[in-house]
Amino acid sequence: MAGTSDDIAPKAEGILSHMNNDHKDSLAYLATHYGDLAQPLKPNQVVMTAIDKKHLEIAYTTKKGAEPGKGKPGSRTVHVPFRPYLAGYSEVRTRLVDMSAVSEKVITTRKPDIIYRAPKFLINLQFVLIIAYFALRSDTLASHGITQSIVPSDRLAHWNDLRNVRLGGPAKMDKFMKSIARAHVVEGALMAALCWWKGATKLVAARWIATTTFLGIPSWIAFFALNSHKKALRRAIHIDADKKRK
Repeated sequence: MAGTSDDIAPKAEGILSHMNNDHKDSLAYLATHYGDLAQPLKPNQVVMTAIDKKHLEIAYTTKKGAEPGKGKPGSRTVHVPFRPYLAGYSEVRTRLVDMSAVSEKVITTRKPDIIYRAPKFLINLQFVLIIAYFALRSDTLASHGITQSIVPSDRLAHWNDLRNVRLGGPAKMDKFMKSIARAHVVEGALMAALCWWKGATKLVAARWIATTTFLGIPSWIAFFALNSHKKALRRAIHIDADKKRK
């Protein structure tokens, strides 16, 4: 196949004219897909500049108001390979239609790749806070013989003052914790909706829901630090690029 003569290059001018006049939308999909671009290109940002049996070239620009063109300031070129090489001119239309359809499907259905990474420091901190709560909540801890033998009496007095006066006693602490727990449950439900909307896998979604229900707001910070739209979409693009290479 590679050794056959190229009857496409002599007819390239007519192919370019047809694609640039009638199929700019297909060129935009091809350039976005094969250029591994996060932001989909628009038809007025692309122009097909070359074609032969081995590949085609599309120049594009992302500068507002700039005219795309090979070698023009602000323009870049995407090389779209034909695998296998085109057998002849009669195969051009079919191959371009097929490649454009695949590119359009990839770009229009591409979902951000959502990942999970446990925020270990925040989880450990939450465990410390829970232990501190139960220590403050306990009515017997301060009066226990072991505690009294280890902690000076003035410190125990401050401890009881913190529990019963400043924090309102166990009843108020319980009421406060119940309100926090309800808020966390609501945040977990919102995280479930967000994971569904972003197309996260069931396992990843379950992990983020559990983490958010446990941590609350810090989990949201960790989620968006890992899965901002730009980062998540860039991971999806790398996955697409790996598939193209295979």
